[in-house]
Amino acid sequence: MFIDGLNEFIFANGQPMFTDRLRDFMAGKAVSNPLEDVPMVRAARVLMARWSKPSPAIQEPLNYDDSTVLQGTVDRWLANKRLIDLIASGFGVRAIFVWQPVPTYKYDLRYHFFLHSRTEFAAYGRSGYGYPLMERIRAEGKLGLNVLWLADIQQNKRENLYVDSIHYTPAFSKEIAGRIYDFIREPKQP
Repeated sequence: MFIDGLNEFIFANGQPMFTDRLRDFMAGKAVSNPLEDVPMVRAARVLMARWSKPSPAIQEPLNYDDSTVLQGTVDRWLANKRLIDLIASGFGVRAIFVWQPVPTYKYDLRYHFFLHSRTEFAAYGRSGYGYPLMERIRAEGKLGLNVLWLADIQQNKRENLYVDSIHYTPAFSKEIAGRIYDFIREPKQP
């Protein structure tokens, strides 16, 4: 099972999150502080930045709507899905792909308690531009029967669904898990 969508558009260049660090490590370059990515340390940095300087004006992130980057991301996902489907089929395994909901797609941000401006999404905001491309492909029936489309399940919900800018509340996580469970339990499609 693959939960897809958000990270594909964050890492639009196709490189995993720690690629640069691994490259530096393998080249013998100094490794940064190991506590740097601990959630509490990151949260403290965000709070310090917010308290130490005025908030910038709300504006759309630059270049997150670049159609070449977005199409490249979609093409890479489709190619990866084809490879995974072939490998899974070869081993007699059912591959399932879940296209996850994100706050930047079909969600009323007025209910997002932990968001103060759209600029807080940074690269996460790219999904708001990329998801409509995937929606078109899905509408054309090109994703396949093993894709569970949950991208729009938050549409028309008038409640907070996130515990921070992108992570789901326990109730929303439970709903997503329930839909995945129901999808898994469906008889295998031809």
